[in-house]
Amino acid sequence: PTPPPPRVVVPSERNTVKALHRMTTFGNWPLWINPLVGVGLGVFVVTGVVMYLQLLRARQRLRRRTLFWSAGGWWRSLHRWVSVCAALFILIVSLSGTWLAVESLGLALYFASHGPPPSGQHKTPTPLTEAQLPAMLTTTLQANRSLRPDEPLKIVRLRMYGGMPQGVVISGLGDNTQQIVFDATTGQRISETEPGYPETGFPFGWQAHQVAKQIHRGDYIGLTGR
Repeated sequence: PTPPPPRVVVPSERNTVKALHRMTTFGNWPLWINPLVGVGLGVFVVTGVVMYLQLLRARQRLRRRTLFWSAGGWWRSLHRWVSVCAALFILIVSLSGTWLAVESLGLALYFASHGPPPSGQHKTPTPLTEAQLPAMLTTTLQANRSLRPDEPLKIVRLRMYGGMPQGVVISGLGDNTQQIVFDATTGQRISETEPGYPETGFPFGWQAHQVAKQIHRGDYIGLTGR
């Protein structure tokens, strides 16, 4: 098969800001800084919460049991109120961002040591025969019906990927769709990281990286999280 063309990042303000956020604007060497910054931010959150709890215990000994109080001026009080409420969210963002920073660093090291795949050496996909399709379709539809019985089908695709026969189902109502991949032999739901899949370069696989991104940007719990 003809090797696919190299991926081209379309110039845009979003991609420019994203590259600055990840520090890849300056190359791969700043990726070493990101995990350290993430750990530092996590330490700030933890030590700030500890200091707040120490003040809270001291106030409770004085029988002042309110979680929010005014002391030291308006700005300090505002800082205390906001930081207590935001601590959990900042910690989630810092931990997930640190995870992504470690993964990005691992990806850079992987490509530095392995390089891109040589041209013309892409793995040839295993073809499917017509005799395999009916059983694959039956297994896929049964598995999807057990998992999402009330959602209408939109697309069903049968394929051989990474040496595994798979059924890909896209279903949902309106624009609220979801793609699920099943092992077309066993009916088991398949993740984005499985034995035999092409190597992505991420230390913990593609699935873990995508979950970490969803947590980091909030959409792991939907639009409300964003």
